[in-house]
Amino acid sequence: MIFRSEQLNNELERKGYVVLPFFDAQQVVELQKLYAKYESESPYFHSTTFSKDVATKQRLNEEAGVVFKPKVEELFTSYKNLGSSFLTKPAGQGGHMPVHQDWTIVDESKYGSYTIWVPLQDVTEENGAITVLDGSHRLSTTLRSPGLPVVINDIEPEVRKRMKTLRMKAGEAFIFNHALLHASHLNTSSNSRIAITYGLIPEAAQLLFYYQNENGKVDKYEVDDNFFLHYDNHGGTPSFVEPVAQLEQDFTPISV
Repeated sequence: MIFRSEQLNNELERKGYVVLPFFDAQQVVELQKLYAKYESESPYFHSTTFSKDVATKQRLNEEAGVVFKPKVEELFTSYKNLGSSFLTKPAGQGGHMPVHQDWTIVDESKYGSYTIWVPLQDVTEENGAITVLDGSHRLSTTLRSPGLPVVINDIEPEVRKRMKTLRMKAGEAFIFNHALLHASHLNTSSNSRIAITYGLIPEAAQLLFYYQNENGKVDKYEVDDNFFLHYDNHGGTPSFVEPVAQLEQDFTPISV
């Protein structure tokens, strides 16, 4: 239970996500101005979490957190904030986003982990709207993280046939379980698609990180709640924490 509302919790459990009004027009403008401070031009999909500048990421978390806090406290109960980031999806092939699931960062036999994704302009098929497969957060319990084999690759064509597009207004929120299969349309407009995110997990959950080591086993790390502020070796092992266990994991691909 992450939402205060039983209805929203039920919808999140059934579909793996909810879409609802979140920021008003004034708050969207405020976040657009904030984005201008942190904008990073790139021909490829870019997240501010990729930065190695911890101080800058900390400032972004604090400034975005002020805007997020009232609505987050209204909607959620007993949560921990994992920080915010701006996501820039440029026009063209550089912004391609395949069907994927986000990383496993909690013990998913007990908890879920979630992202609040908010576009700062209206989004449609033309400029890179999100696509989702309802209920797909229950598809697999296989661990997901950089360096781990991806078990959904063989079913991507079939998944794409079944996905639906989330056309959203600026300021609406797509709040989703990290195990949900999602992607986005190619941005064929003339402008980058900008979104801001806010990560959260239940207060009782331990934040985790997984990585496949050179022996083919999975290293399990127990990390603090500021992990993503300091983790800048995107796709690699963290240099500032040691694993607490090595796990065996079955990465048999999922079939159609």
